Amino acid sequence: MKNHYSLFKKITALYLVFQLNNGSLFSQCGVGGPNEGGILTPTGTWQSVSVGSGTYVDVPVTINNFYSFRYTNPNLLYNTNNRIDMTLSSSSGILNYNDNFTPLLNPWTGGICPPNTNNRPTSTDWFATYSGILSVYTKTFSTSNTCEDWVSGQNSAILQYKTCPGQPDPGVGINQWHVEAFATTDISIPNTNARYGYYTNTNVSLNTASDWAPLSSPSSASTWSGCEVPPDKFTLRARRRNFPCQVYSLTLVNADDNVRIFINNNQIYDAVCCASNVSLGNYVLSTGDEIEVRLVGLCAPESFNLSITPVSGLPAVNGGVIGGVANGTSICADDYTTTTFSNVTAASGGAVGFPNGGSFTYSWEISTDNINFTT
Repeated sequence: MKNHYSLFKKITALYLVFQLNNGSLFSQCGVGGPNEGGILTPTGTWQSVSVGSGTYVDVPVTINNFYSFRYTNPNLLYNTNNRIDMTLSSSSGILNYNDNFTPLLNPWTGGICPPNTNNRPTSTDWFATYSGILSVYTKTFSTSNTCEDWVSGQNSAILQYKTCPGQPDPGVGINQWHVEAFATTDISIPNTNARYGYYTNTNVSLNTASDWAPLSSPSSASTWSGCEVPPDKFTLRARRRNFPCQVYSLTLVNADDNVRIFINNNQIYDAVCCASNVSLGNYVLSTGDEIEVRLVGLCAPESFNLSITPVSGLPAVNGGVIGGVANGTSICADDYTTTTFSNVTAASGGAVGFPNGGSFTYSWEISTDNINFTT
């Protein structure tokens, strides 16, 4: 029996090494051990339960709700110098960490962000894909990639837990920015239902550092509505429609981490961390025009600053020169002329020539008495 058990442990350890979507290898300590914490009842505020190494707790869950888990001190070391490891499991098996679709990998467990000297309590967040029971396993994980099961005399960790419903789509901000946060590090936002919430900003330009500290999270913004956002591993989508009619100079002052920008659903910029003082050009913006900015927050600090500044002193409008038929030329009724109109010099000036700046349109008129003209 002992030999069979050892073989099973080895096979399980091999099975639990998997490839994350971002390409990094990570080993989960897996499942097993007694239920020492019982059945939890998460609410909208953080609650705490004492858990031992090699034990688990059960959590009733509802589909399309967020469930967040974290330890009160992510740097806590057991007396064997092993770090805390968290594994989530359903009745059908382990929920492998997936930073595109959740559960998001808690950076303290197997990750490099944040560094060990930083004590920000970041969480593992899961957007529930079923209703039922979720098991949360706590073990120790050594720097030599060794997972420990239950060990007599191990210190206890404090597991914190909470829940929050996925938030509805606020839509594009009209005459203001709607800044949403999603549980994903995929800038394409594959699951828009996994929305933590949003906040508003009424400025034309948008600098997230003025709304929330780059070492905190979007949910600390004063106008935030929704669930708490962890300080790492999220994606922002900021959208605004309608601008005072004007030519604007767009500059990406800074962005950390990955950033992507659209105007009227057309992508104009894309960069992997990081960007600084990027001139995006001049654009004519008015009623109905829309700007969208996406930012992936991988490791704090995270922020972007998009400057949208009016351009003054536009070129004067010049109607150009029309040739081919001299002004005042008389043509008899039912007569034809081989002379045609032409543009000797095209119209110019104003906003024409800027992206989204429109064009000149001529209206041709005819008169039978050189007094009254019709188009």
